[in-house]
Formats: sequence, structure tokens, C-alpha cells
Amino acid sequence: MLRKWSIRDAADVTTTVTLQNMRFGHSYENKFFAKTIYPDENQ
Repeated sequence: MLRKWSIRDAADVTTTVTLQNMRFGHSYENKFFAKTIYPDENQ
């Protein structure tokens, strides 16, 4: 089971994500997984 992973970006910065206190058998609305779109400040 995947509980932890690390990602290294092009600037050689590593970000680690760890899942803790996992709960199974629950339903979540799709809005919790939607990408947030921020306004482009350069426009």
C-alpha cells in the first residue's frame, strides 16, 4: 500500500507526501479533488 512518496523537481527540491490516519470505506465529493485555478496576475 502506498503511504509515502517523494518527488524531486527541476530545481532539485524534494517534496515528500505522507498519508497518515487513513480511513477506508468513506465517500468524498469530487470537489475535494478539483484543481484550484488562480487568476494570472500578469494579465
